[in-house]
Parts: sequence; structure tokens; C-alpha cells
Amino acid sequence: MLSLTLEPTNNCNRRCLHCFVNKADAPGFLPLGLAESILSQAKDLGFQQVHLTGGEVALYSHLAELIRLIVGYGLPFTVVTNGFRFPEVLLRPGGGPGVPAASAPGG
Repeated sequence: MLSLTLEPTNNCNRRCLHCFVNKADAPGFLPLGLAESILSQAKDLGFQQVHLTGGEVALYSHLAELIRLIVGYGLPFTVVTNGFRFPEVLLRPGGGPGVPAASAPGG
């Protein structure tokens, strides 16, 4: 299955010892318009699912909109989160395809 991994942000609210996210990097956020373009191209190229990871995905200010876009393209998705800030959008993502996955905090 062809999968797309998106990192909406490299920002995180934890400092887990096992994590590869560079603590020295300034927080960055994927512009929603760019995310939409990437998803459109991925769908056209035959990608079949999306994985959202980061940083902490729950810190992305456009998370609800991003999930709506993913669901709109009919793509199943997973969300990797440390669970410390679990937004409502992950609990009920609009009834679309996909079940969020959560990583266990290790910091």
C-alpha cells in the first residue's frame, strides 16, 4: 500500500529521550494550502493512506481542516501523538475513514 507521511509541525510539548525531533530546531508548521496541494497530488499518484506525525500533531493549529481534507480525498489516515494534548478532532474526526494511532510517551 502506497502511504504518504506528513509532518504538519515539528513542534512538540514533550522532550522524549527516544524521539528524533531536533530540540534545537525552531518550531515550523506546514501551510494548509501546501498540505492541500500535497494531498491532491498524492491522490492523483495513487497514494492510498496518510500518516500524520511530527513533532506533536495535536499542536498543529489547522489539524481539523487537515483531517477534513484527508477524509475528503477518501484516504484512511493515522495520527501519531503523545496524547498529552488530545484534541476533540481526534476523538471524532467526522466519521470518515481511518483510526488515529497513538504513540506512548517516553520522556
